[in-house]
Amino acid sequence: MINLVKQFNQNFAGKNAPRGGQFPTITLPSSFGFSDSFQSHDIRVSKEFNIIKERLKLEIIGEVFNLFNISNKGGFSGLLDAGFGQATSKSNPILGVGGPRIFQIGGRVKF
Repeated sequence: MINLVKQFNQNFAGKNAPRGGQFPTITLPSSFGFSDSFQSHDIRVSKEFNIIKERLKLEIIGEVFNLFNISNKGGFSGLLDAGFGQATSKSNPILGVGGPRIFQIGGRVKF
């Protein structure tokens, strides 16, 4: 993107446009992106215990969602203004896919 903008500014910026006026000079923000990936690493660990011989079992479960606490951002603007390439939202931030790191502990009785 940076090379494309440099090339545009060198070849077109300040020159006359076909329908009158001039082509503008494009300035990119110091940091921008388009979030082309979504990352959420989940893990589940479980252990099963025999309570009464093999007829009654207890399973203990531990889960972690978004293990590395990666903030998945979205809503990137493609307009050539001050908000170009800046994230405006997070992907489903509250207890949804891509939210903050969450731990969960549970149990299950099997009979």
